[in-house]
Amino acid sequence: TCVENGCKDKYEGVWKDKATWYRMSNELADRIVQVMGPDSGTIVIVETEFNQGGIQSYEPFDGYLADHMAIFHARRIQTVVGFGNWDRNTWKNFDRAVAAADMMGVQSLLSSVRDQRNYLSGAEMLISAALYNQATFGKPSFVTDFAFSSYPEPSYELYQDTVVRDIFSRMDDLRAAG
Repeated sequence: TCVENGCKDKYEGVWKDKATWYRMSNELADRIVQVMGPDSGTIVIVETEFNQGGIQSYEPFDGYLADHMAIFHARRIQTVVGFGNWDRNTWKNFDRAVAAADMMGVQSLLSSVRDQRNYLSGAEMLISAALYNQATFGKPSFVTDFAFSSYPEPSYELYQDTVVRDIFSRMDDLRAAG
C-alpha cells in the first residue's frame, strides 16, 4: 500500500511515494555524473527492505526495482540489488531486478543480544550468501554492510574485533565465492 499509494514515514514524518522515489533516483544519477563524471566506477546500492510490510511477495515491486537499475544504467552507473540477510527464499521473486543489477548485495549484521550463538560467524554469513548468489543468480556479490554490536563491553568489543578480523583474513575465500 505504501509503495503504490504513498505513506507518511513514521520515523521522519515525511511523505514517501513512488513518484518521489523515481525523482530521487534520477536526481541522484544526474548528481553522480555531474560530480564524479561519466564512467566513474560509482556503484549504487538499491536496498529493498524485504523485511518490511510484505514487500518480499509483491510482484510489481520487481519491475520498479528494475526501473531504478535502468535509471542508473542509462548514466553508466553500476548497480547492486541488496536483499539484506533475511527471507533468502523470496529473493527469486525479483527476477527482473536481479537480471538488471550488476551485482547482488550481501550483508552480515549481528547483534550481541539477539545473535549470541552465531555472532562470530560473520565471515561465514557473507561467504554463504555470495555462494548462494553465484549459484542461484550467476551474479557476483558486493558486501553492502557488515556490523557487529559491541555491547556489553568489554567482552563484545573483543568478539567484535575477532569477527571483523576474521572477515578481512578471509578475503581469498570471499573472492572465490564471487
